[in-house]
Amino acid sequence: SYYVCMLSAAELIGVAHQRPAVLNHDYIPKAQVVSAGNVTIDWFYGDKLLEESLITKNTEAGTIQISNALLTAADLVQY
Repeated sequence: SYYVCMLSAAELIGVAHQRPAVLNHDYIPKAQVVSAGNVTIDWFYGDKLLEESLITKNTEAGTIQISNALLTAADLVQY
């Protein structure tokens, strides 16, 4: 499974001052950077998380998991 993290999550929860250039995901199994047109998805790898660390958000494309404010801050400091 994966979740939206770092500056991408900060934008979605309303604490970023600008839109990030790439969509950041944290993914448990190893994956590669994916690019299509002007969209780049950068994958980061992490261990298992507590369920309360993630927020479920509905989007036009479906439901996604994003990191909460505390996990977003920890991800930004860690990476």
